[in-house]
Amino acid sequence: MMVSKKTVILSLLSLIVAVFLGFLAFQGLTKYPKGTQVAGVLVEGMSKKDASALLHEKINIWKTEEFLFAQSEHEEVAIPRSIFHFDIDTTLNQLQARTKGWIPLVKKSNVVQPLVVEVEKNNTELTNLPTYVDIHSTLTRASTIASNLDDHIVEIEYAVDRNQQLAIVAETSITIPSELSNPTLNNLISQLNGWSIKSEEIFSVSEALSPITDTELPEINLIASGLYSVVLQSNLTVLERYSQGSIPVYAEPGIEVSINPKVDKDFIFYNPNVDSYTLGLVLDANQLHIKLESFVPEDALSYHVKNVSEVQPRTVYRYSKGLSPGTSRTIQEGVSGLEVEVYRTEQGEEKLVSRDFYPPEPKIVLLPISSGMLTENGTSIGSLEGENDISDFDNFLQNENPGTNEGNELDLGNVSEGNQEGSLDFYNFVSAYCAGMEAEKGELNSYYVEAENEEIRSCIESLDNNQLQLLRLMWASNNPPDTNEGIKNEDNQNQDSEEEEQIYVK
Repeated sequence: MMVSKKTVILSLLSLIVAVFLGFLAFQGLTKYPKGTQVAGVLVEGMSKKDASALLHEKINIWKTEEFLFAQSEHEEVAIPRSIFHFDIDTTLNQLQARTKGWIPLVKKSNVVQPLVVEVEKNNTELTNLPTYVDIHSTLTRASTIASNLDDHIVEIEYAVDRNQQLAIVAETSITIPSELSNPTLNNLISQLNGWSIKSEEIFSVSEALSPITDTELPEINLIASGLYSVVLQSNLTVLERYSQGSIPVYAEPGIEVSINPKVDKDFIFYNPNVDSYTLGLVLDANQLHIKLESFVPEDALSYHVKNVSEVQPRTVYRYSKGLSPGTSRTIQEGVSGLEVEVYRTEQGEEKLVSRDFYPPEPKIVLLPISSGMLTENGTSIGSLEGENDISDFDNFLQNENPGTNEGNELDLGNVSEGNQEGSLDFYNFVSAYCAGMEAEKGELNSYYVEAENEEIRSCIESLDNNQLQLLRLMWASNNPPDTNEGIKNEDNQNQDSEEEEQIYVK
C-alpha cells in the first residue's frame, strides 16, 4: 500500500515534536526551575550535582567564622559554628519534592528551601554557656539562623525570669557630701544603672560615661570609688586604678579612685567569668547605693585595709620682720599622712591589691628674722615686712638656690673644724642649730659642736634645701663682713666656700 507523501511528512513532524517534548521533560526533571534557592543560594537551572557542589562551598565559607552570637539586653554568649552539621542530600531531596507541580512535567518556580541541620548538643564547648540560659530553646533559634547560612544575632532564651534569678554579689552605700551636685549624680547614675558587664568583657568608667566634663569629675570620682568597693568584693579583676592622693570624706583610705581622661586616669576592670554582671545604682536622699548582681552567687569575698602607718608632718619655718624676737605664730597646723595597703581575701588567702600613700600636710610656723641679711653672694635681701612678704621670700629662696638632692651626700669627715675663737663657720653654725642652740651672736661665737655626734650628723643630712638656705641667711646676718679685718687669705676663702657648698648641696 502506497503511503502518501503528506502522511510521511506529518509523521516526521510528530516524531520531531515528541523528541523535543521529551528533551524538555528531561531537562525539567533534572534541573531546578527559575527562582529556586537553598539557604539563600540561587540554584535555578542547576542539576542536583552542581547545586550540591555550590552548597558545599557556601557552607565552608560560612564556617570560616568561629561563632554565632546570642544576645539579650543583659549579655552575649558565643555559640561555636562547628556544632552545626548540614545534610545537603536530604536538603536537595526535600527541594525536589517541593518543586513538583500539580501538572506532570511542570515544576513550581521560586521555591526557597533551608538547609537541613543537625546540632551537636553534647559538644563540650556548650558547657561554657551560662546555666540559667535555656540551651535547647536558644540552640533551636540558632539552628534556624544556621539553616539559612545567616550571621544574624540569636536571641537568648532564659530558663526562668532573668531578674528573679539575679543575686547580689556585692554592695555598698556612700554618704554624699553636700558640695556635690545631685542633678549631676542623677545624670551619671542613669547612664550606669543596669549596665551589664558580659563574660570576658572589659569595663571602663571613662568610656561608659564619655564624654566627661571637668565639672563632673568630683561626682564621677565618688561613683568610681563606690564601684571600686564592690569590685573588690567580687572576683572581677582590677586592671587600672588611680588614687586621688588624699582621702575624701566619703571613702576610707585606699578605697578611693581618681578619674581624669585628660591625663589618662581611668578605672578599668575585667570580668573573667562565664556569667555576666549587672551594675545597680540608686540615689536615695544623700545616700548612693551601689550593687553588683549576677546569676550565680560567688563565694564571699572581702577586702581589708591593713598596715596603716601614720606619717608625721614636718614643720616648715617662714620668717618675717613683723614678729618680735622670741615670738612665733602658727600659720597652718600640720596634718599627718598615711601609708596603707589594701588586701582582698579569696578562699581564705589574702592577696595584695594596692599600696597608697597620702602625704602629710606640713605645719607652717612664722618666726621673726632680722632685716638687711646677706645672701650667699653678699647681696642684701632687704626688709621683710608682715605676712604679705612671705610668698616673695619663698620665691626668692627658690630662685636663689634651687639645689638638688640627687646624687649628692654630705661628706662630714672632710669638713674643716673652723675657727673656734672667731665667728662660727657655716658648717658649725648648722651643727649648733641641730644641737638645739638658741643663743645670741656672742654665745654662738664661743660655741663649737663636734661633727662626730651621730644625732647631729643625722639632723644635718635630713635638712632640705629651703631649710639650709634659711640657715645660710641667718648665719650671714650673725657674721657680717668686718672691714677692720681686711681681706681674708685666699686659701681660707676657698676652704669656707667648700664647706658651705657641702652644706648646701645634698
